[in-house]
Amino acid sequence: MLMEPDTNLYSQSENSEIIRENSQKILSVLAAHQIALWEYDISTGKCSFTDDYFRTLGLKEAGIVFKDIDDFYRFAYPKDVKAYQTAFSKMLASDSKISQIKVRCVGKHGEVIWLEDHFLSYKGTQDGRLADKLLAYTVNVTSQCEKEQYINHLEEHNRKIIEALPEFIFYF
Repeated sequence: MLMEPDTNLYSQSENSEIIRENSQKILSVLAAHQIALWEYDISTGKCSFTDDYFRTLGLKEAGIVFKDIDDFYRFAYPKDVKAYQTAFSKMLASDSKISQIKVRCVGKHGEVIWLEDHFLSYKGTQDGRLADKLLAYTVNVTSQCEKEQYINHLEEHNRKIIEALPEFIFYF
């Protein structure tokens, strides 16, 4: 008599525990790189920002806490708000719903935190029905942007020196 292999090697509770442990490992690795996950329900406009989201990105310490996209705009750098709104609207209107948006946020003491949002659409379930959702991950790219600004400053400084060099040699 042939025995069929048991495809369910673990009980439901063991499966749930394994999934929970793996999820914790993934979230820990993401947090170590200042990456936070969140979800956006396209039909309702609701976001799933958690306390871990704000803590991982260093937003909580800066006093930047929001409940949805519209509330987020209060903390966005004024010159970045329109560009973010436009990019977000275009992404929602597109069929692919894949996008990357960079924005500055201003903390309660004037500190600037650069965030980069990456979006990917998927069909999720809500109240037993299919719903279009966006899965997003946000990366704190402040140090990268500060390095880029410093390099740009050095390039500008060096360009001015090179431009002034012929006059300096002439006077010398």
